[in-house]
Amino acid sequence: MPKYNIFCLYSEIIIFIACIFLFNYIFAKKMSQSKNKKNPLSELSTQKYKLFLLNDNHNTFDYIINNIIEQCNYNSEQAEQCALLAHIHGKYELLTGDQEYLQGIQHNLSDKNIKTELQ
Repeated sequence: MPKYNIFCLYSEIIIFIACIFLFNYIFAKKMSQSKNKKNPLSELSTQKYKLFLLNDNHNTFDYIINNIIEQCNYNSEQAEQCALLAHIHGKYELLTGDQEYLQGIQHNLSDKNIKTELQ
């Protein structure tokens, strides 16, 4: 059985460790450079608003769920969870986005007597 040279083993371990340190150095440098870069679109982006569904004791759950599905493009499970959480907690965040977009959805929901709040 051939003997493995102990010097070769140590050399391979040292090379492996050096590669790990080099990789970490390069990765950390790239991460710090990417944090320092400014996103040109960030200056153009507008403030994000939140549309909340408020607890409603007048409409049925099915009515609210169907309108959330229609207006927010949620599936039935998502809409049911939103309605239930709004009922339990008093309000629930339906969507986030630009003010114009959310005002349109708020207007459509208020036309159907569903209470919402835009913040």
